[in-house]
Amino acid sequence: MKYKNHINLIKKINEPIAIVINCYVTGLSVIRNLGRQGVPVIGLDPNPIQIGFFSKYCIGIQCPDPYKNENEFTQFLISLGETLNEKGVLFPCDDMYSLIILKNRKELEKYFYFIMPEEDISLNLINKHIFYKTLEKLGIDHPKNYYKSDFNEIFEIFEKIKFPCYIKPVYSSFFKKDFDVKMFIANNKKELLFYYKKATEKNHEVIIQEFIPGYIDDNYCLNAYYNKDFEPIGIFSSKRRREWPIMRGCGCLIEKISDTELIEKITYLMKNIGYFGIIDAEFKLDLRDNKFKLIEINARPWMQIGLCSKFGINHCYIAYLDAIGKKYDFKLIESNYYKWLFFYDDIKASITMALKNQVTFKEWIKSLKGKKEYAFFSKDDLLPFIIYTSKLILKSPIYYLSQFKNL
Repeated sequence: MKYKNHINLIKKINEPIAIVINCYVTGLSVIRNLGRQGVPVIGLDPNPIQIGFFSKYCIGIQCPDPYKNENEFTQFLISLGETLNEKGVLFPCDDMYSLIILKNRKELEKYFYFIMPEEDISLNLINKHIFYKTLEKLGIDHPKNYYKSDFNEIFEIFEKIKFPCYIKPVYSSFFKKDFDVKMFIANNKKELLFYYKKATEKNHEVIIQEFIPGYIDDNYCLNAYYNKDFEPIGIFSSKRRREWPIMRGCGCLIEKISDTELIEKITYLMKNIGYFGIIDAEFKLDLRDNKFKLIEINARPWMQIGLCSKFGINHCYIAYLDAIGKKYDFKLIESNYYKWLFFYDDIKASITMALKNQVTFKEWIKSLKGKKEYAFFSKDDLLPFIIYTSKLILKSPIYYLSQFKNL
């Protein structure tokens, strides 16, 4: 909806409003996590019919597309801030939005609270080049990386790198916008040269990274909210069961596991860089040396954040209360919701794995048993699921075939 249609409604709200920016899967989950606690929520997205706009917990407003005009987007936020009776709390659900609001922090802090530190600190996690250099400096295990600024320098690593390998962007959001994938996978020297050139021709700074051998369920996630004393609040651990796209995507079926010792590594990193806020840390168990390698940390909410709330760990609400200076108390609760499922992506992942003899139909059915938190479906907020499903039904068969073009 247009912003001007909601001005009167917004002016009636006399408490801090959460501003959720990017209202697809992650944004929808954040909206629900906050809305269920009685927090008023405004969702912002350039897409006028983004799925999160249909949640009953959200006032959905179309905003300018920052990819097209960063200044227009920033001025829109300032205009929105001027309308608020109390300072709002910004919840960017994408790295690109985080970068833009951090870049314009001085202008925006008059109207909004931030749930993350200043740009120079946050870049330690968002900028992958800086991130891996920081891990190297602190002695934290991570994949081997090669940084080459010139096409001709790529030939120098041919004897060092093993295939397959990744061509990963320094800033993943901008890369995905251009190529619709998070990274490229090169299976040989020819592909490495091709993908490196393809990425750099669009001015993307990239890292060539080793592929850690293993299975999908060797991928682990550790989540928490770090307060300003760099203490982890609400530690939550999970394991990836399936992902889409295969080898370079997000978890479409994840399962809660017991908390691991990995929190010590992350706390050590947070204290050293001075970071506070919501974090989603991804590790892979390297079977070659039996060590957990830190792949990346999302310095923002993540897709599966709703699963944590089933156990009483509402990271979004903790961040909201901390931002506005209120005490946050939470109690862990027993729950039989141990899995999170993005059903549509899981079907694509399962078909792909079945074609490669990596999963049987019986195994797939068994893996879906038990109570689950879903990406879109929720009994108390059905409309986003109905709209999303309707969109899928209306897509052509050609679209679905295109989903498997890289098999």
